[in-house]
Amino acid sequence: MDRRAAILALCLFATAGYVSQPARAADDFPVRPIKALIPAAVGTGADMLGRAFAAEASKRLKQPLVVENIAGGGGIIATRSLMAAPPDGYTFLMHGPAMVTNMLTDPSAGYRMEDFIAIAPVGQISFTLSVSESLPTKNLQELIGYLKANPGSLNYGSMGGTSLNGLSTERFLALTGTKAQSIDYKNATGALLDIVSGRIQVFLQTTPLLAPQVQSGKIRAIAVTSDSRSFLLPEVPTFRELGMPDMFVTVWIVLFVHKATLEPIVVKLRQVLNEASVSAEFVARQRAGGFEPLAKTGKDLEEYLRQEVLRWEVDIKRTRAAGGG
Repeated sequence: MDRRAAILALCLFATAGYVSQPARAADDFPVRPIKALIPAAVGTGADMLGRAFAAEASKRLKQPLVVENIAGGGGIIATRSLMAAPPDGYTFLMHGPAMVTNMLTDPSAGYRMEDFIAIAPVGQISFTLSVSESLPTKNLQELIGYLKANPGSLNYGSMGGTSLNGLSTERFLALTGTKAQSIDYKNATGALLDIVSGRIQVFLQTTPLLAPQVQSGKIRAIAVTSDSRSFLLPEVPTFRELGMPDMFVTVWIVLFVHKATLEPIVVKLRQVLNEASVSAEFVARQRAGGFEPLAKTGKDLEEYLRQEVLRWEVDIKRTRAAGGG
C-alpha cells in the first residue's frame, strides 16, 4: 500500500469511528437516572398522569425517572428549565396546551415550539360544554337559539381571557354568532359550584371535572370537544357530530426533549416511550384519572402540535381584538 492509500485508509477508519459515536451513545442510553419535569403541583391530574407515565417509562428504559414538579409561572419556568438543561436526553418535559398559549401571549416566555422535539403522547382529556339545569335548553341547537334570542343575557364561567376554557368559550360564541357575559374565577371549582347553583348558566371545562355533576343531574352536558365521545359521558355527542368540527379542543400532555438532542437518542426514546404510552397498564391508569390516549406519534404528532399552535393563535388574536387579552 503506497503512502497516499495508507493515509486515505486511516482517514476513512477515523471518520467511521467518529460517525458511529452517536449511534453507540444511543445504544448505551440511558446510563443514569432521567429527570422528568412536570409543570403542575403535586396531586393534580397532570401530575398523577405524568408520574404514572414516568413509572411505565422507567421500567422500559431501565433507569429511574425522577419527577420534579415546577408549577410556577403557568408552566413557563418548567419549559425554560428544559431549555437550560444539557441536550443529552436526560431531561424530559411533560407539558400541555399552556406551553403553546404561554408562548403566544407572553413576550417574555423566551421560547418557541421549535426549540423542542415532541417524543411521545402521554394522554388527553376533552372539554364539555355544560349548562345549568335551570336553563330551558336540552341540546346544542336549543342553546344557540336561546343565546341568539337573548344576546348577552347568560353568564359563563371563565378562568381568564387567555385561559384554555376562556379562549374556547369565546371560540364557541364566535362560531355561533352569539354573546354571553364572562364571569371570571380564580379556579374551576368556584365556577362549578356556581353553575350548579345557577349563578352562571354556561360552563365549558374539562370532562372529568364536569362528569360527576352531569351524571348526578345537577348540570346538563351539551357537547364534548374531542373528535370522539368521552368514555366518561358516552351519551353526550361531540361538536363534530353536531356539525361544529372547529370546536375541537383537548387538553393534551406530550413529552418533549431539547431540540439539540442527538437523533439516535430521539429515535430510541420515541420507540420506547410510544410503546409505553399504549401499554395496557398505563392506559388503565390513564382512564382512572379521566384521561384517554392521544393516538399521535412521530410526524403525525408534530403536525398535530403545529395545528394546535395555529388554532390557539386564532383564538388569542380574536380575544385581543375584543379587548380580552
